[in-house]
Amino acid sequence: MTKYEKLTLLMSGAALFASFATPAVTYYFFDQETKQYNSRGRFILLNMHAETIDSAGVAKDLWAEVKNIGERPAEKLQFTVVFPKSSLGTSTVGFSPEIPTTVKRDGNVTFYDVERTIAPQETVAISIEGPVGSVYLYTKYGDSLLLYQRGSGNSESTF
Repeated sequence: MTKYEKLTLLMSGAALFASFATPAVTYYFFDQETKQYNSRGRFILLNMHAETIDSAGVAKDLWAEVKNIGERPAEKLQFTVVFPKSSLGTSTVGFSPEIPTTVKRDGNVTFYDVERTIAPQETVAISIEGPVGSVYLYTKYGDSLLLYQRGSGNSESTF
């Protein structure tokens, strides 16, 4: 093989590598949506406690604490609480610190849309006085965190 053929092969290999590397580098380092997603607000369940859990797995007087471990504030959060059908309207829900929420009900499911952002490293607690079946936290990116599910006890989910 001549010197020019070797040079041609080397240049072809470099061009092939560049054609594969350029989209990946552009996507991961220059795409603003990807940067925002990778540094989004993410939550971890710090503590969960229920006064009692009956034989059907229904918790009574539940308290759960979550923390934003992401690099950015979390916005458009939604806590979803599923109440047992036999106890609709007997539970009260509160947040610590107090945060403004919009409440929507659909049968035995209640949605609490958080109306402010949760800062990085900020902790939020939800307390439910009365019976509760399941509690979930959803973010605007579609991430979900199971805080309590009927019959499951404590969850160790992170997102």
